[in-house]
Formats: sequence, C-alpha cells, structure tokens
Amino acid sequence: MGNEQQCLEDMESAEEFFSFFAMPYDPSVVRVHRFAILLRFGERKKEIDAVSPSLSDEERFSRYKEALKLAYCETIEGDGAPVIKKPSCSGCSGCSATSALEGFKSIELGE
Repeated sequence: MGNEQQCLEDMESAEEFFSFFAMPYDPSVVRVHRFAILLRFGERKKEIDAVSPSLSDEERFSRYKEALKLAYCETIEGDGAPVIKKPSCSGCSGCSATSALEGFKSIELGE
C-alpha cells in the first residue's frame, strides 16, 4: 500500500477520494458539501492512524474506505453537518454504504 498511501496524501478533491476507493457518489451532493465530507473523512483518517498505527496496509485501506463512506452518509443524513434535503430520499438505497445508515433517520423534503 506504499503507493496507495502516497496517492492518498496527494489527493485534494473529494471526487479523487471517491474514485480512488471506487465508491459511488452523487456529484451534486459532493459539489455542495465537499468541505463537510472531506473534514469528516480527514478526522476519521487521523483517528485511524493514531489509534491503530500497526494495521496492515489492506486493513488500513479498508478502514479509510469505511471512513469516507461514513463521512458521506452522515453528511447526507445531517448528523452534525449541514443537512442535505432532497426529495424522495430512500435512505441511500442506491448507496453502497446502506449498512452504515442503520439508525440514521431519512430526511425528506416536504412540499
């Protein structure tokens, strides 16, 4: 994971992280809330590195990917970040992070 770690350190945009981890995302959500997503991801990444410095490269990569998934889904669900209100939100049913949403409430736009 040496090369992957260097790639992660060189990335600047949220889109780069989603591409790197091969994760689906809504470009309109990322365009509006990239700061909140990147901030949450960065905080989790630092925590992973601090708490578990001896992880294998594969496990570290897996935890980073989960951290990005959670940062994205928490932003969508409004858990302490700006709330994204969108009509007919089905709780990220199209999102590969559906399991990360258990316990989160769905936010729908009322007409």
